[in-house]
Amino acid sequence: MLAANLKSPLETGLFTLALSLSRNNEQNVPATLIDYFDQILNQVRAVLARPGEVVKDIAPEALDLALEIECDTCLYKELLELENYRSLTPEKADHLLRDLEALSVR
Repeated sequence: MLAANLKSPLETGLFTLALSLSRNNEQNVPATLIDYFDQILNQVRAVLARPGEVVKDIAPEALDLALEIECDTCLYKELLELENYRSLTPEKADHLLRDLEALSVR
C-alpha cells in the first residue's frame, strides 16, 4: 500500500492544526477536529501495521502522514503510544510537531 502511492510533500494540515492547538493548550478545540485527529491517528496506525495490504477508506492525510513517518522509528513509536487527542499534553504535541516538521524538511 505504501509503495503504491507516489510520495508527496507532507500534507497533514488538519492533523498538525490539532497538534498546534494542543501545543498552545487551546481549550476550545472543536469536537469535529478532535474526532478527525483521532480518526487520522487510527488510520495511520492501520496503514503502518499492514503496509503491504490495501486498507479501505484511508484519508489522504493519513496516508501522507504514514509515508512520512514509516522510516522514523522514534516518531512511529510516539504515534503508536498516543491514545487519542485527549491524551496529548502541550509538551507531547510540541515534540510531535517538531518531529513532523523535521521530516518534511528532509
